[in-house]
Amino acid sequence: AAYIEYVDKVCPCVLLLHSQGGTFGFKVAEQRPDKIKAIVAVESATAGIVANAPKLKDIPVLMLFGDYVDQHPRWATFKKIDTEYANAIKAAGGTVDWINLPEIGIHGNGHMMMQDKNNMQVAEVIQKWLVGKGLAD
Repeated sequence: AAYIEYVDKVCPCVLLLHSQGGTFGFKVAEQRPDKIKAIVAVESATAGIVANAPKLKDIPVLMLFGDYVDQHPRWATFKKIDTEYANAIKAAGGTVDWINLPEIGIHGNGHMMMQDKNNMQVAEVIQKWLVGKGLAD
């Protein structure tokens, strides 16, 4: 309830979600899609409720992953859940961009990539995506 109250107070905005915060952010976006300009989910530990994913069809979503997600059973499961959620948004006509950092030449990122030595490269990827969506300069 507090998260929704906060979104009602400060948005429209872009939600930047990380880890366990992903599930909270996606669920709030499902309830207030008119308030959310975009979602950037950095290794989200699950997204929202798949049946509600179509509510986000008008919100651009970026899902970002580092090097080691597939090597840990727990995180591989979360990635699978995120994939299912992303596919539900796409099936409703929405857009979800999926970036695996190693696939674009950025290596060495763990789950706390904002603290990794190459965090500026990761931030640059997010900034470029936001600019491409017309949400930043």
